[in-house]
Amino acid sequence: MVHRPEIDWQLARRIAARQAGPLPPATRPLALRTVADVRLRARAAGPVAARAMHREADEATTRIRVVDRDGWAEAASSIAESAFDTLRWPRRAAGLRRSLSARGLGMLLGIGLGIAGRWMLGQYDAFGGGRALYLVAPNIVAVETRNRFTPADFRTWVGLHEQAHALQFAAAPWLVGHLTELIDGPQSRASLDRVVATMTFLEGHADHVSDTAGGVPSASAMRRSFAHRPRPRWGILDKGSQYTDGLAFCRAVSRAAGDDALLAVLERPEHLPTRAEIAAPRDWLDRVGG
Repeated sequence: MVHRPEIDWQLARRIAARQAGPLPPATRPLALRTVADVRLRARAAGPVAARAMHREADEATTRIRVVDRDGWAEAASSIAESAFDTLRWPRRAAGLRRSLSARGLGMLLGIGLGIAGRWMLGQYDAFGGGRALYLVAPNIVAVETRNRFTPADFRTWVGLHEQAHALQFAAAPWLVGHLTELIDGPQSRASLDRVVATMTFLEGHADHVSDTAGGVPSASAMRRSFAHRPRPRWGILDKGSQYTDGLAFCRAVSRAAGDDALLAVLERPEHLPTRAEIAAPRDWLDRVGG
């Protein structure tokens, strides 16, 4: 029997905070100006992403949280905790084994959150019910400084990606329940493949929107810079491959049938591409009638 993972969330958050690493140098006035600018550009990106996805502008998220690395780890752990709370997996009986498991998984999760928090740029909360997106200001500044990106362009570009995620879940209110059902159901490679394929599409589509929605003069140059950056691959759950494979799928579908064909994915669960179709977009188009 599969049991619900027991996680000491408070321990995870404490450990993540210790793993945050050094921050980019900034005076307090500069930090405050940066936070305000990141928030402003993310807000302005909402209607732009909405137009690109043929959605109402007010469907873009209204809660934008600009955070530091500790703030992101706190938010990410809360989102994960909310996602776990939707699962119907039985819990282990209370006792030493459950307590030790919670501490062990809490330590591992905390280390993972701490490492991820050094490079994560943003995240949309689809599971917490708050319709909030989080933007990690020190990481945004570090990336734009290291790559000599135009700050206004890069911050808008990141904002478009996260706003696209908000609009995806607004357009497909069934999506959270569908993902939960896949995770909650019989544990199999097929179910995991469907979850990975769905996440691959969502990340690739958000990247496609940020590249094509407009208002970012250097979008192509920034995308080339990210594409040339080597990414380690860690098998089926590798996040880097989700971005690259998902974007390649969306570009191929857009070239063949236009961006409206991509929006058909969000109409019903049956339209979600499979992992095989992510690698063969023409097969997906043939199946959904594109």
